[in-house]
Amino acid sequence: MERDVIKSSLEQLNPTEEQSKMMWERLQKAVAEKNEQEANNASTNNVVAFEKTETVSNETEDAINEEGIEKTEETQTKAVVENEQEASKVVSINSRRGNKVLKRAMAVAAAIALIIVGTVGANVATDGAVYAAIMKWLKFDQGRQDVVGNMVDSQDRFNTVWAPDIYYLDEEVMVFGGLRGTIIYDLTKNQVLATIDTQKIDCVYFDSQVKQTHILKDGDCIVVFNSENGVPSGSYYIYDLKMCNGKELNVSETGDDETLLNQYYEQWNVLQNQYVDTFETFSEYEEISSLFSIDKDNKYSFHSFSWEDANKTSYYSFLAIQDNQYVLYHFDVEKEKFADVTLDLSQAIVFEEASTEASIGEVSEDGSIVLKQFVYYGDNKKVEAIYKYMEEDYLQYSEEDKVWIPGYVIHKEAEKDGEYLVFGNFWSYGYQLTGTVLESQSGTEMPACFHLKETENGYEVVSVDMAGDGSYADDIQAFTADYPGLYDMFMEYDENKRMEAQKEYVQMYVKGHNLAIEYYKEYGSDPMKIFD
Repeated sequence: MERDVIKSSLEQLNPTEEQSKMMWERLQKAVAEKNEQEANNASTNNVVAFEKTETVSNETEDAINEEGIEKTEETQTKAVVENEQEASKVVSINSRRGNKVLKRAMAVAAAIALIIVGTVGANVATDGAVYAAIMKWLKFDQGRQDVVGNMVDSQDRFNTVWAPDIYYLDEEVMVFGGLRGTIIYDLTKNQVLATIDTQKIDCVYFDSQVKQTHILKDGDCIVVFNSENGVPSGSYYIYDLKMCNGKELNVSETGDDETLLNQYYEQWNVLQNQYVDTFETFSEYEEISSLFSIDKDNKYSFHSFSWEDANKTSYYSFLAIQDNQYVLYHFDVEKEKFADVTLDLSQAIVFEEASTEASIGEVSEDGSIVLKQFVYYGDNKKVEAIYKYMEEDYLQYSEEDKVWIPGYVIHKEAEKDGEYLVFGNFWSYGYQLTGTVLESQSGTEMPACFHLKETENGYEVVSVDMAGDGSYADDIQAFTADYPGLYDMFMEYDENKRMEAQKEYVQMYVKGHNLAIEYYKEYGSDPMKIFD
């Protein structure tokens, strides 16, 4: 209900595109001030937020009715002067719940009315944390699965070892990205020019072994294509940079001409000569030494991109992630000095709601995606009982944005002394979502024999024999002793069986929940299509 009321209040405002931009700028300022205030008051039990509606003036409340946006400039200015301080208090995530829903929605509308009619040129806070706070608070972007939002939101994932590499850079434009997609960035205005959703064109092969996705700037275009085992393959996709408008670019041209693909691949190969290893080149420079410290969470591009400006000054440039912000470093080769620019990704906001709630997962109280938990939909009732037995362990390690999916390799089923025995290697994997890709971030292996008994509703686990640390082989030999050849099945590791089981259970998860997820991926491996 709360979300519907807030949406309704927002829709009543019906802002123009220019007003919307102003609204978001002022919202960022308000949220930044709120964060600072909350930090200062962390030791108190004080709750500001959406309960202050009685102090919002009549002029501001009028702004949410059908004539609100058409109020005169004089009245709008008066409303801003009287209520700007209240707007910063209104925007708070730590509000009380229950019967405060309506007051909360009214205050949201009032605050946004202030922001729309407010003056331009506010001291805007533009870091990624503010962007995430806005999106979570308003619940517009459900899990930030747009290209920019996903990149901002995934900075602290432990499997994100490096900051993105730069595909191209000059004095005006930088092109960078990764698994979720590509960002074209205007360096003159310090803002996102456009994004490319490479997942829509099956170009998801970054940090891969067999297939690779290549991003190439060719004149006024960005060309995206794949190669396999060093040979360009499939189709090329061309995006016209003259069409950049701050939103997602559509494909301008596509084709599979082999000659043209080879030409693009050769251009990309030549471009690789412009890269140097960032660590080997700059790790000894004291002014950026914190980037390479193992005691800090900073990340940097594996490669640095070399280029020249209009004055033929040579630079090496790379990206870093520091304090949840993307920072671009330029190294002047002649002067041996660094300059840096903090990127502003906050303006690339998706205004319309993402359609992910039904197709990917559920939406939590803070607006982020909560992936639906795995449910066993198979026909083997014994395996179903084993999963239910293991489920509690999976859930205790699972965060809100992660799902644990099993990948059980069953070696043998048997019956002994009135019990049913299931022998296997009970793999499980923790996944996070990047666009339409389930990225495996962790996993467990558990060789075991499950003892089950039959019940009215199926089966129930009675006990488990597991291989322990330090006695791995001995334990397996003990619980397989009565079954010749079974010990060898455990000890002769079969990667194909593991991968087949992993795919089977991922398919079960996606199909069972009817999810719009297309790939799954282990770190360093090619993304795999869930359904061929």
